[in-house]
Amino acid sequence: MNRFIGIGRITKELELKATQNGTKYLQFDIAINNGKDKDGNEREATFVNLVAWENRAETIAKYFKKGHRIAIEGSLKVDKYQNEQGENRYKTYVLVQG
Repeated sequence: MNRFIGIGRITKELELKATQNGTKYLQFDIAINNGKDKDGNEREATFVNLVAWENRAETIAKYFKKGHRIAIEGSLKVDKYQNEQGENRYKTYVLVQG
């Protein structure tokens, strides 16, 4: 099963973009608070990269801003590409759904 559910705060201002053929998309990150450890110290936040397409992207861009808390459901995706030196690189992100 490939399912991600998380609640976090948007880390930067959102910028709705479009592909060359006009399909709208949104790339953004959220910071998920991991609570406190047994000694009461804040744990480091987890930062998650997300991508939303079309209506979902437009809705998120319209109603949310930097610092807003958002609940996300989606699936993990991995894109493979080669850098300028011909080395394989991977980008992992959550594809926003629902």
